[in-house]
Amino acid sequence: MLEVLVLNPELGLCFLDGHIHEVRLTLDEPVAEQVTELLESRQGSVCLQLALDYSGKGRVIGMR
Repeated sequence: MLEVLVLNPELGLCFLDGHIHEVRLTLDEPVAEQVTELLESRQGSVCLQLALDYSGKGRVIGMR
């Protein structure tokens, strides 16, 4: 599992192996809309929890 601090529906930051990494997000339209609404209502504080597969691709398993 990986947590990503969402900057916008296409970009986030994560902490991995002691470093901060930029993460490109490819979210389905409904999830992207929900993230946008949360970013606006929470003044930019949204964190996604991703489950990663061996290729490094992830799927959203949680949002806070």
